[in-house]
Amino acid sequence: MEEMEFAARAAGFCNFFVRANVNAVPLYRALGYRELEAGTMSVARGIALPVMFMEKQQPKERSLEK
Repeated sequence: MEEMEFAARAAGFCNFFVRANVNAVPLYRALGYRELEAGTMSVARGIALPVMFMEKQQPKERSLEK
């Protein structure tokens, strides 16, 4: 995740969004993401998994140093 976020910041992005499986929410929280809202993701006809939409915002002026 650190490498992906670094590359995204280097490309000018400062807001990151994920559609996290509910089991992964604690991981994303630990990485600095915050919960936006619960939702579902269709995976097959008539089957939907619960997910949490999450975001992480970083100031544009943040240093790109690792």
